[in-house]
Amino acid sequence: MKRRDFLSLLASAPAIAHADDGRRPASARRLVLIELKGGNDGLNTVVPYRDAAYRQYRPALALSPEQCLPLDETRALHPALAPLLPLWRDTQLAIVEGLGYANPNRSHFRSIDIWHSATDSDVVSRTGWLANSALQPGDGIDAVVFGNRPAPVAGGSARFVSFDTLDAYVNTRSTLTAPDGADSNPMLSALNDTHSASNAYRALLIGRGVPPSPRGFPATRFGTWMADTTRLLLSHTAPPLVKLHLQGFDTHADQLDRHAGLLAELAQGIAAMRHALVHAGLWDSVLIMTYSEFGRRVIENASQGSDHGTAAPQLLVGGRVKGGFHGQTPSLAQLQADDLVHTTDFRSLYRTVLQSWWQLPVQPSVRSRFALLDCLRA
Repeated sequence: MKRRDFLSLLASAPAIAHADDGRRPASARRLVLIELKGGNDGLNTVVPYRDAAYRQYRPALALSPEQCLPLDETRALHPALAPLLPLWRDTQLAIVEGLGYANPNRSHFRSIDIWHSATDSDVVSRTGWLANSALQPGDGIDAVVFGNRPAPVAGGSARFVSFDTLDAYVNTRSTLTAPDGADSNPMLSALNDTHSASNAYRALLIGRGVPPSPRGFPATRFGTWMADTTRLLLSHTAPPLVKLHLQGFDTHADQLDRHAGLLAELAQGIAAMRHALVHAGLWDSVLIMTYSEFGRRVIENASQGSDHGTAAPQLLVGGRVKGGFHGQTPSLAQLQADDLVHTTDFRSLYRTVLQSWWQLPVQPSVRSRFALLDCLRA
């Protein structure tokens, strides 16, 4: 954990969830949160393959009906997502369409801050939407973050560890000691608590003996993180939240091949994780969720790429997912400033995870503003 993340532990109130009544998440359920970093092109992920406007707006980027993997009469998956088709057929893949927020911001930095803090676009907060959700009882770790992008859990009381690979974390012996004055200084005390929790977690991993990497994962950094996440799940040492990211979705130029490669990496990682967890009887206790700071613009640019847009679909995958489409497809005939108009606020997805997956309380203001999505089984 970096110092700036530690300092943000002392920040203010939670953004969306709270644990004032001491309730904890459904004990064995785990969330694997995958950030599609850079702004994933939703229109070429879940493709409106029979919409003439789609091809009109994107003469170079549009996928043909013959290329796509049809899901119904109007929507299809990008062909690189073929490893997810068995999950779709088994109703274990939910596609939540049109996710976004009012007054969208097209800056990577600002928009991802909005997604991470679950705030309105005119509110600035450094408190993550899971920062104060009391995910883990006792002194345990609430989250593991691969790749040091902890924003969803930063800025509150959540305890997380961030590292690059599982083996490096387990095999690195900490040389830190408790700082002087920790008992009387709240900041030093929090640092000491986090350090102790990290050491305890490392000891747990060593004691349990984390299994070797399963086969079938992409030979990439993201693939390694997905394999490491699976190792934690298989050894029952995963905290309630594991967060990782797949970067490269900022496809301003030469998008087709780059985007196909990223989606293939994502789908192969999810499919490999599912295979391992089904075999171990753990698939029903894991929910995989994607998110991205925005989609891409409807109209392609002159570099055979797409620029920063607004709404996009996100994926929910797991044994307790109610597969199929959820929400409303944004219309290509009703654009706003040549962008898609979001049909579902992204905080409805967050509320659904907190309330339906983890059975955590959410703030009354959240319940009144953001609908609960019916995309998870009890």
